[in-house]
Amino acid sequence: MNYQWYPGHMMKAKRMMQENISLIDLVIELVDARVPLSSRNPDIDELGKNKSRLILLNKSDLADPEENRRWMAYFKERGFHVLEINARSGQGLRAIQPKVQEACREKIERDKKRGIKNRPVRAIVVGIPNVGKSTLFNAVAGDTISIVKDTPGVTRDRIYAECSWLDMNFTLIDTGGIEPESTDIILSQMREQAQIAIDTADVIIFLVDVRQGLTDSVQRVAEILRRSRKPVVLAVNKVDSF
Repeated sequence: MNYQWYPGHMMKAKRMMQENISLIDLVIELVDARVPLSSRNPDIDELGKNKSRLILLNKSDLADPEENRRWMAYFKERGFHVLEINARSGQGLRAIQPKVQEACREKIERDKKRGIKNRPVRAIVVGIPNVGKSTLFNAVAGDTISIVKDTPGVTRDRIYAECSWLDMNFTLIDTGGIEPESTDIILSQMREQAQIAIDTADVIIFLVDVRQGLTDSVQRVAEILRRSRKPVVLAVNKVDSF
């Protein structure tokens, strides 16, 4: 018998990483500096093989400094780029960008030889729950983006940003993906958060993946949006890879 230790939302994150890893240049793995090995996801090494790797020892201020140095040496010996950070206080965050450039030096040099200049590094931030990914997101994104904190456990699923585009000022709400009929408790809570965003919005942008086509899930989400009686803009994404 095979046992699966992942809760549903971690399985979804794993599937998303599998689907998108070919587009990624760098895997940034966030771990708890107090328990670096125990706070690692055992699948990330396999999913991220042949990619540049950066490990961020978060909450390093709560760990023993000597142990931090040992763990940095441990990961460096195994080919990882490593940094100590404290996402909450901002300690070490300024060093992330130079370290990303260092980790992706070969990729950047290849781009230059092909005549591609200043293409942004495509990175994915991964880690098990509660290692500080949301805190890191807020710290890196800045004060204009905040994660709503009204419901424990689902705060990452509605992200508000004050935007200005084409001389228009507006609030953009990003939600987690809607799984219309899932009974998984996390996905159900994500659906509830998305419904709150739908109820709040004046206009809804319905983003779909052209490669997946008109699936049952897409049709069910479309029906949810139709019942909202809000203006809906259908945005068909990833047409460049279709």
